[in-house]
Amino acid sequence: KSWSHDKLCTTKLQDLMDILGLPDALEGTVEMKQNAICKFFPDPDAVVKRSSEIDSLMLQSFWDTVKEIANKLKERGLDFVCSAKIQELLDILGVDDRLDGTVKFGQDLLCKD
Repeated sequence: KSWSHDKLCTTKLQDLMDILGLPDALEGTVEMKQNAICKFFPDPDAVVKRSSEIDSLMLQSFWDTVKEIANKLKERGLDFVCSAKIQELLDILGVDDRLDGTVKFGQDLLCKD
């Protein structure tokens, strides 16, 4: 499926989440990626259509972000990670507060018991 620049940059975040089929925990990540693309290509004519290959790469970058955060959390030790508050983990990881859902998602993955 191809996307026009206008569609990508005017689609509401929650609608974009639904279209991509991503969990709400990744909302901050999607928002940051959407903002980066729309600011990097402010001219709609600069991006005529996005190919499915680029869509795939963007989706993979979301999961790469989740994996990277989960790996960094794992390095801190599960006892600590599973008992820590999200804000504390955000501070330790040094990531943007908009990634709170992504960090929580990573914490939940590691601490499922």
